[in-house]
Amino acid sequence: MTAVDKGRAEGPAQRAQPSSAAATSGDRRNVNAGAYPARRPAAVRLEHVTHRFGTFTALEDVSLEVMPGEFVTLLGQSGSGKSTMLRIIAGLTTPSEGRIFIDGRDVSDAPTQRRGIGFVFQNYALFPHLTVFENIAYPLRIRAMKGPELQRRVEKVLARINLLGFGDRYAAQLSGGQQQRVAVARALVYEPSVLLMDEPLGALDRKLRKHMQIELRQLQQDLHISCIYVTHDQEEALTMSDRIAVMRAGRILQIGDPVTVYRHPVSSFVADFVGSTNLFDCRVREVLGDGSVLLETAGRIAIRAPTFPGVAAGRACHVAVRPEFVRIGEGAVEIAFAARVEKVTFVGNVVDIRCALTSGELVSVEVAGNRKDLVAVGDQVRIGWDGADMGLFPAP
Repeated sequence: MTAVDKGRAEGPAQRAQPSSAAATSGDRRNVNAGAYPARRPAAVRLEHVTHRFGTFTALEDVSLEVMPGEFVTLLGQSGSGKSTMLRIIAGLTTPSEGRIFIDGRDVSDAPTQRRGIGFVFQNYALFPHLTVFENIAYPLRIRAMKGPELQRRVEKVLARINLLGFGDRYAAQLSGGQQQRVAVARALVYEPSVLLMDEPLGALDRKLRKHMQIELRQLQQDLHISCIYVTHDQEEALTMSDRIAVMRAGRILQIGDPVTVYRHPVSSFVADFVGSTNLFDCRVREVLGDGSVLLETAGRIAIRAPTFPGVAAGRACHVAVRPEFVRIGEGAVEIAFAARVEKVTFVGNVVDIRCALTSGELVSVEVAGNRKDLVAVGDQVRIGWDGADMGLFPAP
């Protein structure tokens, strides 16, 4: 898996205990954890793609490779450029600069129907006046296919999505999940090598969405089709992807497998955007003789952190630690504080405990849902974490 953001990175991560999976300023390739050897052919390759709407730059010098059979998710906030990138790959938008290759072919100037891609839109875009069968058959008919082969293709994909017997129904007679399956079937019926999906589960309720995540992922793996998937839902990206490309302001900030992106974010933005995190504004108070640093939070809480390369006294930085890595009231940890329990929220599988440090700064702690009676509001507790579980990032 080789994918490189050729745009400017927001800033390299400085881990409390450096990991080979984390990016460094001297090796941009580390942003792309688990990279495939460059000699392997890519299903989709973008080379230095930039797109502008007037004076606004929607994508800035982005390069990306997606390998055969790989599921890559473009994750970002609204306006980050993820849907623009998908439309450029599909041929629905012409980039201002750069080239697009699909299965080794330069398709930069090719129309959508000649790119060998399937596209599933957020609203499914089903034709209400056509039956399920005719909706799925539509891409075959515009390619002049007819007769027994068309019938065979449509019935094959109906069986694949478990909708045999639904061919005579109309979209209005289907549930949301069934409509989503029909949209996927229509994109797959002419057997494209690449499937593009633009937030296809956004209209479904949470339970159905989680079920469809599993179904879509299984279908993609069974067909060994390359998929580029757009979402702003971090949990969805972590659940479904081989790799996640986190986007902001038209650039890829980090791309890697879900564990790497979650555990080793390259910037405070990625740490804060992907999952929940406790983020502290800090300043380096002192660089100690053993190479560790003494940090001071905005609330004047001192944190001693392991090696923080290249940072001088007075430098502004951010400390990030996931709520599940914060321990409360038990066990020895390297970094510990006195705190008061402000709020306890039971959310099923976990309990979210909000604690206030003596400075007033809040820290979120997550424990298993069966420990909901561990503490109560008003309790005085000790909380803390180990240096290995803490991320340190230079402030932008």
